[in-house]
Amino acid sequence: MILNNVEILTLLGNTYYCLEDFNRSANVYKKIVQIRPWNTQCLFNLANVYSELKRYDTIIKLYQKVITINPDFLDSYNNL
Repeated sequence: MILNNVEILTLLGNTYYCLEDFNRSANVYKKIVQIRPWNTQCLFNLANVYSELKRYDTIIKLYQKVITINPDFLDSYNNL
């Protein structure tokens, strides 16, 4: 089913982000996190969207979660 296809949802979230439709982008990334909570790239992308929305308390938690799951995800350290 398309609504649960992580690859398609990721492309959709990326497209909304590029169009600067950050609320829709966030909603898509949150859907992916529900399907695959360990998807560090999606968590990272969601943190970047929240950065655009100036939700700083949330982005710190998301970057820390990415680091907890994958300590080698260096971009999360850089964005903290």
